[in-house]
Amino acid sequence: MRDIINKLGFTVGVTNEYDALREIKEFSPNIIVANLIMKDTTGDKLIEKVKKLDSNIYCVLSSCNAINKDDYKLKGVDEVIQTPVDITILEKALKGREYDKLENVSDLKFSFCPYCGKKLDTAQYKFCPYCGNEINRG
Repeated sequence: MRDIINKLGFTVGVTNEYDALREIKEFSPNIIVANLIMKDTTGDKLIEKVKKLDSNIYCVLSSCNAINKDDYKLKGVDEVIQTPVDITILEKALKGREYDKLENVSDLKFSFCPYCGKKLDTAQYKFCPYCGNEINRG
């Protein structure tokens, strides 16, 4: 999914359920995508915690089963997608949000290089210091 989201023009960071809240506090993403089923929690519970940190973060819940957005709305879920994801459905889910008004992807923050996956200590890199790929298309 990281590669598909990157192809859609978004800068992508990846984390796990244990580090997610710390990473969100540190890097303030505009959007998160959480799996419904995780090892020690569920995506809707994680999204509920995310919304308490920052209610403006657009939260997408993903599942391999068909799920209804209305069942998770009270937890703060803004959209649901079924995996494996179709790129056009994912694009509609991500770009159908208020944050689509951003001028370009340079307005988005990230914490990992979308090419090599290495953690970055700041969200302001134009080129990855590890692999050299351009990550901020501003």
